[in-house]
Amino acid sequence: MTVASNRTDGFYNLLIIISTLSIIKFFIEDYIEFGFLMKIPFLDFSIHDIIFSAFSLLLYCLRSSISYFIVNLSIIYTFINFLIFESIIIYVNLMYIKNIYLAGGLLILNLILIAKLVSFHVFYTSCNKVLKEEKSLKNQIVHEKRNLECKPTFINSELDQKNNRNLDDTIDQKIPFINLSNITDRAGNYVDSLENHTLLDQEFLIENNDIKKCTFLHFAYFNIIPTLCYLQKYPMTESRNCKKILYRFFSLIIGLLIFIFVTDQYSIPSIYRIIKCDNFWIVVENAINLSLSTAILFLIFFHIVFVCCLNILAEITRFKNIHFYQAWWNSTTVRQFWTLWNIPVHLWIKKHIYIPLRKRSLSRNQALVCSFLISAIVHEYVLSVCTKNFCGYVFLGMMAQIPLIYISDKINKLCPILSNFFFWGSFSIIGHPIIVILYYRSKELSKLNFMRNHK
Repeated sequence: MTVASNRTDGFYNLLIIISTLSIIKFFIEDYIEFGFLMKIPFLDFSIHDIIFSAFSLLLYCLRSSISYFIVNLSIIYTFINFLIFESIIIYVNLMYIKNIYLAGGLLILNLILIAKLVSFHVFYTSCNKVLKEEKSLKNQIVHEKRNLECKPTFINSELDQKNNRNLDDTIDQKIPFINLSNITDRAGNYVDSLENHTLLDQEFLIENNDIKKCTFLHFAYFNIIPTLCYLQKYPMTESRNCKKILYRFFSLIIGLLIFIFVTDQYSIPSIYRIIKCDNFWIVVENAINLSLSTAILFLIFFHIVFVCCLNILAEITRFKNIHFYQAWWNSTTVRQFWTLWNIPVHLWIKKHIYIPLRKRSLSRNQALVCSFLISAIVHEYVLSVCTKNFCGYVFLGMMAQIPLIYISDKINKLCPILSNFFFWGSFSIIGHPIIVILYYRSKELSKLNFMRNHK
């Protein structure tokens, strides 16, 4: 047999064709049975939604501006600033913004800006702390040196020179003097490490006193570029690729239309048929349809956010580090997926949650649980506020990732050939549909209870 005869590319191509034809057949059958159900996008936006969405964006800008000017004050002022604005934002979203998609988008943007502000404040809080310690230590050593100079001159001049040299060495060891020429090199090395998907210690600049005051222009730039971790310098491209921006924008519009089409035409009807139908086989059929549609929606969502939106933003801002994801679709474990599929969030969690917890003597497993706990709270917060319905299923689904991590690790060790199948089955085929069904079931029950109480 030749080398070419051992390749299986033809089988993969056949599987792609069969899958595509099956999806088309599913769409046609659903259209014949139920007709065209898709709503025209953005027509259900009310004037109240638009006005209060603009007001929310204004609150975001105001909060960020205040955060910049109070960065050198006590952490209490920063906390009060966050608390006041977040309370107003939640109230506006709950009471006035009725469109779920618009409310969810605003909340996600809100969390992105919060993550950026946290990174910004942590960086300069650490800088100020180290600078104060160094200033105090330097004053102490200078005072000791003056005391030695005031003492009578020793007859043995060699011993005196030796003492002075020892004191100078002590100062050099304890006080890392500012080296402005070193700032660019160290920041560049850190950026290179981010491009290689590694993470250095968050005190990479302050260990050599390579600290510059952040200008408001740089702070504003940090708030719009597609990254969550604050740096004093970012790599930038020489120019903008307008053709790439237009191509990504066109791809974004097509992706949004397909996402809304699949949601309105297939996902939501399947959910309601599962909830309201008593026939077991019809429920099974629609559960399979829902699994298929949610897997498609997840891929479309990934394309919209990571391939289109982040790349458009990177081109407009000339942000060079466009490594927003790696080949997560080849993940053999759940742990590997959460590391690869969202690089900006992964780096932020690792830098501001995981590493600080590890420095506080927490074990790897404890730091991992805390990281997923915070992520679960954030996911539940977004869904609960934008839908005005707290059910807790997203929180439980995120926390269920912890045992899935260890189960997938075991499967990968025992039977590597099945590990990627287990990942896709547990994550997209089973996990997402179950959470969606439970959420809509909770929503229907809350509506039913509301109607009973108001009869």
